[in-house]
Amino acid sequence: MPKLSIIIPVLGRIEALEQSLVSLLAIRPRSSEVLVVLNSPYADPYALTDEVRFISTAQGAGWVESVNVGLREATSPVVHIVSPGVEVADDWVWPALRYFSDRRIAAVSPVAVAAADPARVLALGVGYRSEGGRALVAGGSVAEHSERGAVVGCWPTAWAGFYRRDVLLDLAGGFDAAVGDDLADIDLALRLEAAGFDSVCEPLCHVTIPDVTTPTMSFRSGRSAERLYWRHRGAVGPSSSVARHMVLVARDALTCLIKPRAAAAMTGRITATLERGTYRRAREAAELLQQRASAMLNHEPLKILRFDEAHRAVRPPQSRSTVPGPAAASPTGSAGSRRLRMSA
Repeated sequence: MPKLSIIIPVLGRIEALEQSLVSLLAIRPRSSEVLVVLNSPYADPYALTDEVRFISTAQGAGWVESVNVGLREATSPVVHIVSPGVEVADDWVWPALRYFSDRRIAAVSPVAVAAADPARVLALGVGYRSEGGRALVAGGSVAEHSERGAVVGCWPTAWAGFYRRDVLLDLAGGFDAAVGDDLADIDLALRLEAAGFDSVCEPLCHVTIPDVTTPTMSFRSGRSAERLYWRHRGAVGPSSSVARHMVLVARDALTCLIKPRAAAAMTGRITATLERGTYRRAREAAELLQQRASAMLNHEPLKILRFDEAHRAVRPPQSRSTVPGPAAASPTGSAGSRRLRMSA
C-alpha cells in the first residue's frame, strides 16, 4: 500500500495541471500514488497512465466535489491535496509525514511561497476572522520561519495540505460543499479543531503558489460567507463578534451602492441568514464529529462503516509535547487555537 496519496483536483485548468505534474513526478516518493481528478476530458498527450491515476468526476464539478472523489479513491493513510499550478520543492514530503506518528495531528500545512518572490511567505495556513470570514496566516520571509521552527495550530489552505485520510473522510465526511470551494478549507479546519485535533505548519516543507486571484462577488459567495459565520459563530468567542459581523454586513450593504455585483452577494447573505434549519443540522453534525473524534483519540472502537478496507487498531495518542519537529511546539489548546481564530 502506498504511504501517500497525492490528489490533484483539476477544474479545467490543463496547463496548470501539467505544470504541477512536471514538478511532482520528478521528485515524488516511490511509495506514493498520484490521483488526478478531472471534471472535463483530458487527452493525456504525455502518456502518463503508468505514473498517474486519472479519475473522472461529474462534468463541471467544483473543487470540493473533485477532492472528495479523490479521497474516496485514495488508498494511503495520508493524503496530500495539491491544487493545479502549485509546484513542490525537493524533499517536501518527508518533513510533513513525520508528524502523523501523533494521532492528534490531523493535518500538516506546508509553507506557501510566492512564485514571483520565493523568499516571501504567502501563507503558513488558513485563519478565521472573528467577525466571520477566511483569512491567511502569513507574513515574514522563508528564512525567518525556518529559524522559528514548526507552528502548531496552522491548518492547510486549499492550495496544498497533508491530511490523515481516516479523519478527513470517515470522521469529517470530507470537505463540505455548503460553504463553497473558497471557504471549504477554513470550514474543515474549524470543525476538526473543535473536535480536538491539531495541525502543524512545517517550515521545511515548501510549495510554490502561482498568481493569487481574488474571488468575485456573487450570490454564491455571499451565501457561503454567511453560512460559514453562522455555522461557527460559537467558536469565535464573545458576543462582540456578532457586532463586528453586523458592521461587516452593513459595509457590504453600502458597497451595493457603488458595485452592482455586491447586491447579489448581499442577497446571498440574507438568504443564508434565513437558513436556520441548516445550522441546527450543522451543529448536530459537529457534535457527532466530536464524539467520533473522542472515540478515536481515546482508543475506543469507532462505529463507522467502511467499504474500502477493514478497520485497523488505533494506537493510543501520544503526548502533544512529543510531536516531532525542528523546534518544540506549544500545545494547540492555547497558541494554536488563537492562531486559527485571530487572523485578520
